[in-house]
Amino acid sequence: MNKKFKTASIYDKSAEMYAEKFSKPTEHLEEFFKLLPRKAKLLDVGCGTGTNAAYAASKGYRITAIDSSEKMIRIAKNRNPRIDFRLGDMRSVRTDAEKFDGIIASYSLIHIPKNELRRIINKLSSMLSRKGAIYISIHTGKSQEIFMDIPTIRAKSLFLNIMTTGETKGLLESADLEIVVAHERFPQKNKIGFNKLFIIAIKKDEKRHL
Repeated sequence: MNKKFKTASIYDKSAEMYAEKFSKPTEHLEEFFKLLPRKAKLLDVGCGTGTNAAYAASKGYRITAIDSSEKMIRIAKNRNPRIDFRLGDMRSVRTDAEKFDGIIASYSLIHIPKNELRRIINKLSSMLSRKGAIYISIHTGKSQEIFMDIPTIRAKSLFLNIMTTGETKGLLESADLEIVVAHERFPQKNKIGFNKLFIIAIKKDEKRHL
């Protein structure tokens, strides 16, 4: 079983607990929203049970949200039937289908192996409209690929790609993305022992002030 399908099956088993534990939007989304036009068209890749997508929709944005976990998508649809939730993987999303004003990738890129990540980030960049922005949240630390148990959602042997802050920024910059916001937070007690990095970037040459 490859990493993609194993990750999806792990989240299928953990979906209900995940929905309970992660019921609030991730940090710094408001800063991301400030860069978007009214009624912007958004894509949420690795949307989980739909918390961020629902929050974006409540702000008036049109959002399409995808996840590779069938059970997570089912929960997301049940909670927010008016949002366009789709079962899918960011690796197979068509880049020529449509453009988006903004893309959210919240703790989803951490499940992409290092040898695929540059291609995925380039793909996401190509899906942004001319003035598009991307919001990314990941775990950072010593550069490594690991399989880790996550007790808070009872997930076992979950694949994680941990990158350094510099490594992450370099991948974004090489994909014609200009970083305008970056926040890093150190782990709290009883949490996963990695830093949290929140980055907002825009297509190069389109920098605007927050």
